[in-house]
Amino acid sequence: KICCFKTAYTKIKNKTQNLIPIKLIEFIGLVANKNYICIRIDAMITEILLNNPIFLKTEQLRFLIVGGGNVALEKLEFLIKSSPNAEITMVAPYYREATLDFVTNKPNIKLIHRTFNSFFLRGKHIVIATTDDPVVNRKIHYFCKKKRILVNVADTPDLCDFYMGGIVTKGNLKIGISTNGKSPTLAKRIRQFLEELLPEEINDLLDTLQNYRKTLDGDFEFKVNEMNKMTKSILERNDTN
Repeated sequence: KICCFKTAYTKIKNKTQNLIPIKLIEFIGLVANKNYICIRIDAMITEILLNNPIFLKTEQLRFLIVGGGNVALEKLEFLIKSSPNAEITMVAPYYREATLDFVTNKPNIKLIHRTFNSFFLRGKHIVIATTDDPVVNRKIHYFCKKKRILVNVADTPDLCDFYMGGIVTKGNLKIGISTNGKSPTLAKRIRQFLEELLPEEINDLLDTLQNYRKTLDGDFEFKVNEMNKMTKSILERNDTN
């Protein structure tokens, strides 16, 4: 199965009459087979990107989502999909029926039927504001900055300490995708593309590599070099198939 994302980008560019900047990342080619995947990417940087992607151990953090509407549910589903055991509190005067159904049998999600008060920030590490009132959202942002809590205000990049980009999850493999807040929809489409493309068996490969690493003796540098050789040989072997 051979896919060229460059061709897809060209089609998008033609349909949107050059409204979408294509030059930021150009996928030269992508080759996949049943067991492994090899991706070649040629990145042409057209601006300075200041964001630094990290993966958080969410089971060690406490989240607060302010709001009970569609956006709040979307953010909740996003967190639970990749972090099913995350401790999440939601604060809102009311919640959609879909939200009430979603939290059923999920003891790690707590719903508070109240309007926002800075008191609810106590003990929280990450806050997501999703209300439809810009004044309330700015109030949340103000108190979070004052208390040095990371905050994301939905659909307001200027008030975000972080973006909730797309995440591709295949077993223990996770790939984060971000457009720096410019086009969450494009990040979503790329996520869907990779989810369909990456084989389920890739988790078996990760287990094999972990077991191989455990057999290695020597210091950290030696193990890194050996693992580099192993993964390089896997990609080169599949690249020739």
